[in-house]
Amino acid sequence: MNHCFVDNFCVASVSSHCDQRCGQRNHIPSDIPIYDGHIHLNQMTSKIQSDLLSIKVTPPIRQFYFINNNHKPDEWLIPNPSLNPSHAHIRSTIGIHPKYFTQKSLYQTLDNLRTYLEISHHNQSPENKIVAVGECGLDETSTTSIKHQIFVFEKQIDLAMQFDLPIVLHCRGSHLYKKLFDCLKSRISDKNQRLHWHCINSNANLYIVDLFLNQFPNSYIGLNGSITYETNFENTLMFKNWLIDRSRYLPDRLIFETDYPYLSPRNLHGTYDPSCALLATSEYLSKTIDDANQNALSYLQFSNRNIETMSVGMKYQKYLKYISLFTIFACLSYLLYTNDYVLMLDSLRLPFTNQSITKPLFSNITLTKNQTNDSILELPPRKTEFQNHVSDFHPRLSIHIFNQNVSLIGNTSKLILLGNGFFGSRDWGIAVPGRSSTQKMTSLFCPFLSERCDITTDFDRFTEADAVVYHIRDSIDQNRATQKRHPKQRFVFALWESPPHTPNLQSYNQFFNWTMTFRFDSHILTSYYSGNAYVHTSSPFYQTMLHENITRKLNLTTITKDHRPSDTILEKKKLGIAAALISNCGGSSKRIQFINELKRYIDVKIYGRCGLSCPSNINCRQFIAENYYFILSFENSLCQDYTTEKFFAALEHPVVPVVLGRTNYSYFIPSSGFIDTNQFSTMITLARHLNESRYNKEKYLSYFSWKKDYVWGLHNFFSPFCDLCLRLHLDSKPNVIDNIHKWWFDNTCQTAQVPP
Repeated sequence: MNHCFVDNFCVASVSSHCDQRCGQRNHIPSDIPIYDGHIHLNQMTSKIQSDLLSIKVTPPIRQFYFINNNHKPDEWLIPNPSLNPSHAHIRSTIGIHPKYFTQKSLYQTLDNLRTYLEISHHNQSPENKIVAVGECGLDETSTTSIKHQIFVFEKQIDLAMQFDLPIVLHCRGSHLYKKLFDCLKSRISDKNQRLHWHCINSNANLYIVDLFLNQFPNSYIGLNGSITYETNFENTLMFKNWLIDRSRYLPDRLIFETDYPYLSPRNLHGTYDPSCALLATSEYLSKTIDDANQNALSYLQFSNRNIETMSVGMKYQKYLKYISLFTIFACLSYLLYTNDYVLMLDSLRLPFTNQSITKPLFSNITLTKNQTNDSILELPPRKTEFQNHVSDFHPRLSIHIFNQNVSLIGNTSKLILLGNGFFGSRDWGIAVPGRSSTQKMTSLFCPFLSERCDITTDFDRFTEADAVVYHIRDSIDQNRATQKRHPKQRFVFALWESPPHTPNLQSYNQFFNWTMTFRFDSHILTSYYSGNAYVHTSSPFYQTMLHENITRKLNLTTITKDHRPSDTILEKKKLGIAAALISNCGGSSKRIQFINELKRYIDVKIYGRCGLSCPSNINCRQFIAENYYFILSFENSLCQDYTTEKFFAALEHPVVPVVLGRTNYSYFIPSSGFIDTNQFSTMITLARHLNESRYNKEKYLSYFSWKKDYVWGLHNFFSPFCDLCLRLHLDSKPNVIDNIHKWWFDNTCQTAQVPP
């Protein structure tokens, strides 16, 4: 990796070294500042400092903000801002690192720290003020005892609260994370205390980090070049999945830092440009999470905002609500007293909005080329049309009834026509003659839409229909459809099967408006999840269904699943380690070959048409769950997002799914709840992992812990029709799919490779 570039982006720039080499590369827009949330300017050579704080480019000059950590008491130094060029802004922290004090000197060091903080507190110049206490915490490599480290750490917590300053945390040694967290909980009385946990990476105790983020709403985690180190496969995999699982919340809680001159990103070494390190870290995070709505630039923007909030922005926020309330009260009192309020309200007519102050400011940032200057990248305008939202709870999918505001729909009703059958069933099992719209929508578990949509098979109502749904595996009368359709009608492409089991679609180009499939990028998601749905008990949908159940007297029942199987259940698992239930002995995924290869290392059985018969008095999947530790949920096709009941049905049972598919399964459940074969390069490493997990009781039980807050029972295979109903009300944007054949077939499936 070049020290000035990340992929094709020039850092442009902190140092003259990079300025001279950028040429016509793509630049980060110069009006976007660079914030480094944790740097050690005092540890640099004078040459590096000179490069860092000098700039030799033509205007406009980028602004740089450095949070300079003074963590060694014998080197504490608050830089004089008048000596810095106008583009470089240094904000200093001061603290006692657990490695850099001795038991003999600790009281004097603490007194000196208090003196620095008092001077800063009374200093009238904002540029000379200390912005945080730290870095401080616990370190297993320190020669000072943990007892004395905790004592000094707690004293620094007290000082930070006394002077109303954030705390920069340091912890080395995953076993010390809980001790540090316990110190924070016991000493901090105000949960709104600002905290920056520096250097979170694959070596961190992520369970404690989660507790930390939940306990303190104004806390942040520092990500630096160390997240790019992949020295331990299992730790790296766990950390990446952790980032993916929390990707929805990371923009509000991340801070990018270089920790310069330490912890440079992988492939950057020696004298490197800190801006390039920040961009390399952000790019690594962006590629790990792989969110179409975010990229390296947007994550940098989030970090910039959070650093600003952390260091200066939050200090007076706790007083803001009181000032605002007082101002509103004063204005209303005046208006009421003068009788001018009627005229004022009549002239304003402003809608009330409810926007959280912590809502991400750049939630839809993408990098786009500026048409007038190919070397500059800019932020696109915010879109205003209907947009998919992802649930706050697993499954983290764009299921509209989980994520859209139902109160926004009007009082009109939409008509959905089933344009053909579903594997020969004309009514699809839902548009049964004689059933009311209330009965239909209740059976689909969206009774709150019962007066907002109806589903019919009556072709005489074709021209009335707002949507006509066609199951692509059944015959379609295209001539009748073309003759009767009207411009505002939605023709919906519905399919549950994978591309290898789909007919040629060339004749349907420019025929359909919306897609209704298992693909995550479909307009309506028809995941097999719908047939075995699980719902978080804190989700808005679950709360709505509880209300509907009471007010409509629906007699709905839900089922909880065991999130910690008992010893009795575990003791019954005596037939082997793993088993699969397979009825299709072919399939492009080569799952039979995969299992035969796995059999060389561990005991694996196949049940169903392709193997042994299950006892006739029990469901076969239940039989496997009761007698084996793992169930091999292997798909017959390795196609984009294709995930069937082989995975979802297994979740209801006390057995751990081992998956083979081309899907990010962590969208469905936490990554701690399944084992993905794609994460193992050889068959023997997979076999070893299964065997070790089987004999490690706590490890095995941890796969079920996510089920604690979920219930089953609110599901129907055709529940996506609820989403179709809702989207018909909310999305009026015209749309025609020009080439449905290309969308469905091109680069969507991969050839199976059985690991050696």
